Amino acid sequence: MPDTSQHSKTHHSHSHNRQSHKSSFKKYLEPGLYVSTSILLLIFAKLFATSMLSPWFGALGIIILAISKTWKFGFGVIFSTAFIFIMAMLNLFHWVNNYFSDVFADDLTFNPEILVPVIMEGLVLTIIVWTYHRLFNSSQMRLSRNWFDKKSYLLIFRLLFYFQLFLALLIVVEILIHILQPFTHLTTLNAALVSCAFALLATMIPAIIYFSKSTRVEKPKHIHHHHHHRHGRSSQQKNPESTPEPTQSQ
Repeated sequence: MPDTSQHSKTHHSHSHNRQSHKSSFKKYLEPGLYVSTSILLLIFAKLFATSMLSPWFGALGIIILAISKTWKFGFGVIFSTAFIFIMAMLNLFHWVNNYFSDVFADDLTFNPEILVPVIMEGLVLTIIVWTYHRLFNSSQMRLSRNWFDKKSYLLIFRLLFYFQLFLALLIVVEILIHILQPFTHLTTLNAALVSCAFALLATMIPAIIYFSKSTRVEKPKHIHHHHHHRHGRSSQQKNPESTPEPTQSQ
């Protein structure tokens, strides 16, 4: 008769080894991928001669969060979040100071040495925010801070992603409309308003899809919890004899 207990122990040890290898593989490979992505984005920004200050802060935010997730360093989450917010503020200041007036200008300068870095900077920062949001969402760390709510910060980073996407699309759409201006005969103000409308529409479509999916996923969980609670109360009402009666003291 074969020794089934020995066979089950061997199978259990093999499955345990596979799970340990998989967990260690995910523990160290995933942060390495995020760090490599940050470095590649910095190289990409440098190749296209974009402003490097904002990408540096964004890449540092991703790297710090990846390291903090691996070694369970809670305060690293706070530092990485601060770096992402600094990146967003620097980019907004740089964008308003250098490109906002060009969108409403009479003649937008079509110099590839100026326009290509602007477009690539918007693309790099949009990818950085999306990558950070994905990494932040996968982290399971909890901080004992009343002001640190993970869901609220995920919403902020998602909105920040759509804002960066809007800024990147605004320049692209403005350039296309400016090229087609001899055919459309739009004034400068009308061209700028049309650019804002198209960029806003292109940004809101994925935003609406994302938020509708997220609310659709959360609603069945709430309904299931409410149904389970009602089912527990109804079973107690149907079986009152199952509840123990209080004993009277002699």
